[in-house]
Amino acid sequence: MKPAMYARFVQLALVIVFVSACVARPPIPESAGLTREEILDDTAFALSENDQLPPVDVLAVNDDMRVLLDDHVPHNASRQRKVELILGVILRDGLQLNYHSFKTLTAEQAFYEGEGNCLSFTNLFVALAREAGLDVEFQEVDVPASWDRRGDSHLFNRHINARVRLPFKGEQAVDFAMSEFDVEYTRRRISDDYAKAQYHNNMAIYWLDQKQLKPAYLNLREAINLYPRAAYFWTNMGTLHRRAGDPMRAEAAWLEAIEIADEPSAISNLARLYQQQGRQQLAKQYADAAESYRRKNPYYVYELGEKAYQRGDYHEAVSWLKRAVRLREDEHEFHRLLGLSYLHLGDIATALRSFDSAEQSAESDVDREHYNQKQRLLAQVVH
Repeated sequence: MKPAMYARFVQLALVIVFVSACVARPPIPESAGLTREEILDDTAFALSENDQLPPVDVLAVNDDMRVLLDDHVPHNASRQRKVELILGVILRDGLQLNYHSFKTLTAEQAFYEGEGNCLSFTNLFVALAREAGLDVEFQEVDVPASWDRRGDSHLFNRHINARVRLPFKGEQAVDFAMSEFDVEYTRRRISDDYAKAQYHNNMAIYWLDQKQLKPAYLNLREAINLYPRAAYFWTNMGTLHRRAGDPMRAEAAWLEAIEIADEPSAISNLARLYQQQGRQQLAKQYADAAESYRRKNPYYVYELGEKAYQRGDYHEAVSWLKRAVRLREDEHEFHRLLGLSYLHLGDIATALRSFDSAEQSAESDVDREHYNQKQRLLAQVVH
């Protein structure tokens, strides 16, 4: 399984999201005077009485779900056996839940739709496990940095799974992508409210991707109300206000994210905002603070390689693209452009290896066949 299989609760930037590192905090502008309440003022989106978020219980269990448990999980089974049986119900014997990376669902929705991302899986497992009498809770996991592209934005993926307390055996982690999970990863227990907030954050990103700003705002406001200490929720709120044409609230939300946790994507977005506003000194200070993050983002590094390729500097393109591949090995576009760069340099053998890696990383049959055909043609040239 690829790192993309990790449960997703995401943070969004206008262009690029950056991974954390140690940098000096830029100065807070004197003009930034909005309170949290003003950032979350409903009038910013002209909400009517009909614009309300319906109540959502991400862990609700209904009679159909109870019947499934009764059919597959004996009440007198040991706790360890119950964990195994519930996982079997979800992944094999009963539901056969299919992975869908950008589909965040409640436990009930995942039960009926038979698909969802790893956050959906965790909601379903926690709901069924608690119904079966298990002591289970959500946990946040510090996994290797992972990014995805979605429209004109880059998403930085974070991870959540479940842990079950077992007598005499301590705790057991339960993860949709257990083959990717490493017990050495730092883990911390999180509350149900935080897990529910992550669900609403994901739904906000979904609606924002659909250019539906009101439901995006309602979900993001709910996420912040449930857990205001998550800096990336405020980063996403800033992006939402920016797209709604409200730079003042966008600035205030991003500054709130920085105040909470020196949020790197908020720093980057503020640098762009100040540049667009002609506030050059602030723009430079925030851009300098963001620069150390950029080189850790594989998509940013890929774009540098792409620019070098377009201007015909294939040696520089290879340098950037090799770095991008090191940062994220499973992005077939990185390998593709690296192979093309090697072709221009006359290194057909290395180009072949890059196209082979692109084929292995490609998710669609069309892309895989495209790379396979290119390899066959190049092999003829080599021989």
